[in-house]
Amino acid sequence: MVNLPSELIEKWQDLVDAMAGVLDLPAGLIVVYDGQNLEVLLSSRGDENPFQSGFKDSIEGGTYCAKVIQTEKLLVVVDALKDEEWREGPDAKLGLIAYLGAPIRLPGGDLFGTLCCMDNRANSFDERASNLMIQLRDFLEAQLELHLINQKLEIQNVELHNSLSTVKTLRGILPLCSHCHNIRTKEGAWKDLADYVSTHSEAQVSHGLCPRCIKKHYSEEVAY
Repeated sequence: MVNLPSELIEKWQDLVDAMAGVLDLPAGLIVVYDGQNLEVLLSSRGDENPFQSGFKDSIEGGTYCAKVIQTEKLLVVVDALKDEEWREGPDAKLGLIAYLGAPIRLPGGDLFGTLCCMDNRANSFDERASNLMIQLRDFLEAQLELHLINQKLEIQNVELHNSLSTVKTLRGILPLCSHCHNIRTKEGAWKDLADYVSTHSEAQVSHGLCPRCIKKHYSEEVAY
């Protein structure tokens, strides 16, 4: 399930309230789907709405929203009491006999959940209502995509900051003595190469002998 910031949740709550108000309906919902279960993320505020945020049900529970998830299509139920498929359904038993709902998708195409509204009276949901539903659904999908992009960028920025904070890079031309290999600093002092590298980078210098120097300086001690 996508982790949404509180400020986005608040905006979506206002949107659900406005949708129910404009269409003069008792219930508007945003329902999320986790692959197995449905959960009411947001529910329009009103005395006639029986749903509360956090309400959960199985995808096999026979709800209107479960049908939207299963078919991945817009669903209109005009009067559940006159529809054999819905008259005994859990939503109709709550008194919500008319339904209009659409699937909400994530940027990659996976299902996030549904946006829906319900009525306690028979309702054919005219073209105005259907168009509003689709436009609001598209708006939610656009906000989801923007949120996920920003979230990814924030993670990348943190990773980049952490990487840069642990890296020191030697740049430019280093004045190196051709005989002793000491380096001249910006202040004009000559500093040991190993000390200079350790100070100006994350590298740690360890000392050893290359085969040429072993042969040159310790030929008597080392047998070849």
